Amino acid sequence: MKCNFKKSNNEVCKNNALLNDTKCYWHSKAIPESEKNMVRSAGGKNKIIKVRSNFLNHELNNISDVLKLNTLLINGVLQNKIDLRIATGITYMLNLQIKGIELSAIENKIHEMENMIIKIKLPEEIQ
Repeated sequence: MKCNFKKSNNEVCKNNALLNDTKCYWHSKAIPESEKNMVRSAGGKNKIIKVRSNFLNHELNNISDVLKLNTLLINGVLQNKIDLRIATGITYMLNLQIKGIELSAIENKIHEMENMIIKIKLPEEIQ
């Protein structure tokens, strides 16, 4: 939803409105002027986007765990509870987590095969 603030020339502000507000960050009465002035003086130097949702800790030990968190992110974005940029960053990290889980599984299988080979009696010439 767009901000409903009207400028002095009767043009409507083109910024997106905050969640649970009809105005954008700059026109909202919920944001103190001191905070707005601090952001203005920073001149865009702070590029951190903070998560304003309460996220519980999630164990991401298997692909099923990763998929559950990904589902929560998708639903949060669709319900306008999570900023798309935050979800995109987390999704990137989830992709890395999946790769790590896959590589760990492959590594475990290699170790199991090595142990099975060691247990097999090898011919005397190879020993």
